[in-house]
Amino acid sequence: MNRAFALVELLVALVILVSVMGIGYVAIISSLRDQGVQEASTNVQAKLRRVVEVMTQDIRSAVLGGVINTPYVSSTTAISFAMLDGGAGFPLSGSTATTTTVTALNSNASSFGIANGDTLFLLDTVQNRGILRTVTAAPVALAGSTNQYTVTYSNCPNATNTSVAFRVSSQGYSYNASNRRLMFQRGSTEEVVAFNITGFNIQYVYRILGGTTEQVNPSGYASGSGVLQTMSIGGSAYFLQRIVVTLSSEERANGRNVTRTYSGQIELLGTDQQLSANNQPFTGVVACS
Repeated sequence: MNRAFALVELLVALVILVSVMGIGYVAIISSLRDQGVQEASTNVQAKLRRVVEVMTQDIRSAVLGGVINTPYVSSTTAISFAMLDGGAGFPLSGSTATTTTVTALNSNASSFGIANGDTLFLLDTVQNRGILRTVTAAPVALAGSTNQYTVTYSNCPNATNTSVAFRVSSQGYSYNASNRRLMFQRGSTEEVVAFNITGFNIQYVYRILGGTTEQVNPSGYASGSGVLQTMSIGGSAYFLQRIVVTLSSEERANGRNVTRTYSGQIELLGTDQQLSANNQPFTGVVACS
């Protein structure tokens, strides 16, 4: 009888042991799954943060914070800007619709900083606006001068009042929802910045001139030709102060989709600079007319 009792005790102990082991196994598996999900969440968040940090660095370096429309038309899913491409600005004189006289420190026309095919950001300090032009010929030394050169660009009547030129590169970011890719393009080269981006949105924040009131994506801020740099809202002048970028991505972990969203605010440095005697901010990059 003692043997029978001992056997029963052994069986009960085994049942208890198996139960405890089963509970422990479930707990370990659950913990590993939670850890996998947490790691996936951390990876997704880190990826989005890195993308926003790179975009912030690029866009904040744009010349006067200018939002342009090449290589992509700026919108809620794309933004383009002019990036300074070496050197300070060049003083201009005698600008026309197709040529301008550039004053440079270098007396060598082949190496003073502007070449055929370069993109110039021409600054009109009378109407506080920029014009993008492509240089169409090698600069030619001005007769009788050792540091002035004639630069020829594609026709643009708006260029006649420009007084400063910057050599720039046009670049931008664009989201392709069909393949979930965030693209970056500089010149003619386009590359993938991030894969598996499930959402991408840009908000444009405008601030009233001389005040703190702001409007987000106000009515009429964008059209088929891109995003306005300045606009009138309720009879008051507003300028583009910042953009807010929001990205989403997901990663598969332990049979679950882990989705995360990350937002970043990017101040457009220089957009509120008063460039002329009329004390108005930079009005943006305009098309030729």
